[in-house]
Order: sequence, then C-alpha cells, then structure tokens
Amino acid sequence: MGARPRAGVALRTLLGDPSGVRLVLETLQAIAAASRRPLVLDLPSPVRWLLAAHEAAGTPLDEVDEDRADAASVYVAEWLGHLGDLPVGLVLLDARARGDEVAPSVPETLAAYTALTNVCGHFGWSIGLRTHSGIALGDDEPRLAVLDEAFWTGVAEVPEADALVATIPATAVPEQVLDRLARLS
Repeated sequence: MGARPRAGVALRTLLGDPSGVRLVLETLQAIAAASRRPLVLDLPSPVRWLLAAHEAAGTPLDEVDEDRADAASVYVAEWLGHLGDLPVGLVLLDARARGDEVAPSVPETLAAYTALTNVCGHFGWSIGLRTHSGIALGDDEPRLAVLDEAFWTGVAEVPEADALVATIPATAVPEQVLDRLARLS
C-alpha cells in the first residue's frame, strides 16, 4: 500500500526556495525597470500550481478539495509577499485546466482565496481569476476582458472593457499581428 502524498509539500517547497524567490525578484525588477509600467503577474491559480508542483515532484494528487486549495492559496500568498516592493498592477490567477489535470472538487473563486486577496489588497494590487468563461475581478476593479485569438486573423471583434488580456497564436502572421495591434490603439 503506497503512502498518500502530503498535499502542499511540493508547492510549499517550490515557492519557499530562497534562490528561486531571489531569481524571480531579480527578473521582475529588471522587467519593471525596463518597461516603467506596472507588472501583470500571470500565475497559475493555487489549485493549478498545487497540481503542477506535485506532478513535477512525482507525487501527483488524485483530488484537490477546498482545504487543499485554501492551503495552497496561503503558500502562494506568502510567496507574493516577497514581491511586495515591485510595481504590480494585477495578479491574474489562471484556473483554466489543461489536458487531463485533476479537477478541484469545488469551483475556484476569488472569494475562496482570502489569503491572496488580503495580500493583494495590502500592496494595492488588483487580483483576478481567469477561467475558461472569462476573468473575474474583485469589486471596484476595472473591467477586464479576454481578446479572442480569432482577433489576430481579423475574424473577432474587440470586447468592451477597460483593459484586455490577449494571447497571440504561434501561427499568427507577424504583419497581420502588427496591423491588428494598431487597431487596438
């Protein structure tokens, strides 16, 4: 009979590695200095990060319940605390499933991640949760929409929003992308 992996150990170890934290900080400081704009931290949601960390450690999880998700959010919040001096505008948690990942037993919501919303609030950062159906933001946040990938081929329209999140397909034609970017201005 195999031992059941202790949920969260892999994620806590990954996020708690001092050299990893230092490398992330140095990289983001360089990007912030070069861009002179607030950063958008596009991170896996706590559940997705928990699953990925355990998969990488060779101790895959068979389920993620509310308690495991909450514990994971505490580890991510603690890690974000190390980034407090950075000019972050938005922490975007990506909760979209990829492939055959284990689904959480409860849907992910911002309300379930109080440790994260508290840390982001403390630093004055906006926080959002991206799902397959869109992006949920906290109260009193600007409206954020996902730009459909078909936009880059001229098929989709630009949604009404204060800001857009976009992914340019790898197969997009560079000249067409530049033309479409000009239309966003």
